Parts: sequence; structure tokens; C-alpha cells
Amino acid sequence: MFDYRRPLRREEVFVTLVDNTPDNGTLADAIARAGVIFGFKFVPEEELPSSAPKGVLIQHMIWRCNGPYQVNLVQAAATALERFTTISLAFSYRDEMEMLGFEDAVEQSKSAYKGRINFIRPDEKSAAGRLCVSVHKLVENAVCDSVRVKYRARCLSVEPVLDGSTSDARDFFLSASEVYRRHHLYLRAPSDGYFAIRTNDGFLITATKTNKANLDLRRVSKVTHFDPDRNEITYSGEFLPSSDAVEAAVIFASCPAVSCLLHTHASRLFTRNPRYRDHVTVPVLPYGDQRLGHAVSQSIRDQGRSFVIMEEHGEVFSDEGRGWPSLLTVIDDYSRRAAADL
Repeated sequence: MFDYRRPLRREEVFVTLVDNTPDNGTLADAIARAGVIFGFKFVPEEELPSSAPKGVLIQHMIWRCNGPYQVNLVQAAATALERFTTISLAFSYRDEMEMLGFEDAVEQSKSAYKGRINFIRPDEKSAAGRLCVSVHKLVENAVCDSVRVKYRARCLSVEPVLDGSTSDARDFFLSASEVYRRHHLYLRAPSDGYFAIRTNDGFLITATKTNKANLDLRRVSKVTHFDPDRNEITYSGEFLPSSDAVEAAVIFASCPAVSCLLHTHASRLFTRNPRYRDHVTVPVLPYGDQRLGHAVSQSIRDQGRSFVIMEEHGEVFSDEGRGWPSLLTVIDDYSRRAAADL
């Protein structure tokens, strides 16, 4: 698997769509446009070469299915893993009850294929009234499971950034990892989300595609500047900063009292838990986008919320100037209470 020490080039990434739904090409067109913007090559299924061209590092397939979870389709996807790096399956269901009836099977399949097969949760109703995955969510997946980052990257140094940092910063990342692991604050994989802490000249943040349940401190990067006009992140470190580094940059710039952030994907505990519906203050917006950062900042700054849920995207916890030990204690308390209610 690519380790994201650098941005991928367009010729290194293929994204393919297999669509079993009666679509008029809307999804294929949207993925192709995203490829032009973010730098990957969209290859329709019928144009896919028999073998990966030399130099292609990632081949990602999105398979949209016109029906619910089916074992034979998952097995077909597993066979296709001989060719593809990762595969995302998008099933549709009559209703939420039918979808939840396949939840255990989905979880078992995710575990069996070690995250290389992803099951995208439906987020809207089709014209026929079925629960399905939106075009927006499928396009986001095309980017996230390929090039990942949407920002321009300017690297100042590839030296590990925590070697010369304070022990406090190291303690923050290790302690955050322990809380994240203990409460399983992710849904798809332990690379979900990010940890970030402000420094006197920027902020430290986990690198993209980093296992945060068992954090390797080498996979922490330092962002020293964000240029909103160029959408450019200037950083140091061995690996590219989180694909959400743009949002973190906007939040730190807009909320001077905030000194640290944890973005989690604890869907069962929080995002889709009806008890926490009043915390859903940010609508569906693209990840890695300044608009999302501003929407979260508004909830923190103007509404005084240190716990914000982004619709269909996860949670952001901020410390409101109280420091990271306090932040982790709050997350620990929320997580225990949410787990007790399930």
C-alpha cells in the first residue's frame, strides 16, 4: 500500500466505476470531473486495460449495486482484489431495517478483507424510495481512497517533527491514541480522523492514512502555513499531513482559544446516535475543504460548542483553551456514557 510520503501523480492512480444501477452517467461524469480537479485518472470499466500499466500504484474500484448486500457480489469483489488495491461497494436497501439486518455480515466482511473492501453506508433516499449512497458520497470516496489529499503540498523538510518537540506534544499524541483505541473511535479503519495540537509557529497533526489506534510518532507532520488562495499546505515531516489538514488550519486560525483538536469517526457512539442529534450542527460538506473548516469553526466560536458532529462525516472535539488533558477527559466521559446507552 502507498504510504503517502508524497502526493500521488495522476498517472499513478486509476479509479474505475462498475455501476449496476439504471444511471444515466451522472456518477461517472462526477467522478471524472473530480479526477481532473484532484489528480487521478478515471477509467470506465469497459476501457480498463487487462493489466495495470507500468507506474500505476493505486487502482481503486467503486461498485454500485442495485440491491442489498449479497455474498456473491462480495466474493466477486474479493476476487477482483487480485487486480485492485481497494474496492468500495455501495448497496441499496428497502429501508433502514433491511440495511441493519446485514450489519453483522458487513462487519465480518470488512474484517475478513482487512479493510481493502469498503462498504459505503447509504445516506439518502432514491426517487424510488430506496436507501442508497449519494453521488456526493461516492465521489468523495473516489478521492479519499486514491489520492486522498485535496490540497497542494509544499514540503520544507522530511525530518521527523516530534524529535525536537516538547514532551507535552508527544504525550498529547500518545494519550490521544490510547483514548481513540480504548473507545474504538472509528468506523471503517483506525486511520479515520486526525489529532492536532497548536504550536507557536503552526500546528502538529497526524499524517494522512495513519493508524491512530497504534500511533507511530513518525507519522506526525507539522503544518507551518496554509495559503487559502492557493489551497496550499506548507509542512515538515516524513508524510503528508492529514487530508483534513485544511479544516484544522481554518479552525486554528478562526478559533484562537482552541489549542488542540480530535476528529473521530465514532458513528455508532455519536454521529448516528439519536441522543446526540442536537450536536449535528454542520451539514454535509466535502472533506478537505475550507467551507467545512469554516462551518465547524462557526459552531465552536459562535455557538460555544466543544463537541461538534458533522453530518455523515464524524465528530470534532476541541479543548476551548483548557488544554489536552481536559479534552481527553471530556472525550473519555462522552464515550463511556454513549457506550452505556447502546
